[in-house]
Amino acid sequence: MRNPLATQSLTPAGFVFDLYKQRLSYRPKDELHYINPEMLIAKCWEKLNRIDATHPLPMCTIIHKILPKLGFKTSRGEYYFDGHTYMHRDTCIVSSIVQWFATSCGNCFIEKTDCIYSSVKVEQRDYYHAKHVANQRQHDMLAYWTHSCTPACYNKLRFNFFDSSHVLDYKSITKRDRAIAKAVMCWLDTDAGNAFVKTWLKRRKRAFEITNTNAMWGYKLKRVQEKMNTAV
Repeated sequence: MRNPLATQSLTPAGFVFDLYKQRLSYRPKDELHYINPEMLIAKCWEKLNRIDATHPLPMCTIIHKILPKLGFKTSRGEYYFDGHTYMHRDTCIVSSIVQWFATSCGNCFIEKTDCIYSSVKVEQRDYYHAKHVANQRQHDMLAYWTHSCTPACYNKLRFNFFDSSHVLDYKSITKRDRAIAKAVMCWLDTDAGNAFVKTWLKRRKRAFEITNTNAMWGYKLKRVQEKMNTAV
């Protein structure tokens, strides 16, 4: 069996849970120069897990190197990619978590700062894993990362911890799901994971700079056109 999307990447953009898939198409009506950061990180993640990318692929490390150390077998799967087996749900969880890093809350998570609500410090070698554990004490993030909307969800693009716009399914979360989330955090604490975070933050900053520049020139052009119309 192969990746159901039959692409050259193990983690193509959109290979996520329904909520995150919908958010990839988000674009404000009045912002012509808007760059969707979630689509941007999804494309970066897709590229990192292409068959022709630098090996070992991040997904391979997370599923076949780290996850077994947490007590879960990876010998069986639903499809093959680059000689390894993978489960559809496993891949969706990892990619959904990565896409979440591009949200406001997710960006705060991956930026290394001393946590004011816990004892997690920047210099810790297990910084991201420790931060994840601290976060879990406040919110069960797995319920958000694995969420697929139902008719009971009344605002499908809004995603807030403190409102009731989404009805979350906590019962469907398995021990394996939680282990996969932990494996992602453990990978972030590796040299490869740290390099990914640094690269992403630079790309995000650059994308916003380009967006702001384009928006500024677009505004100036609009003002010039308004003056010309008024003069006529």
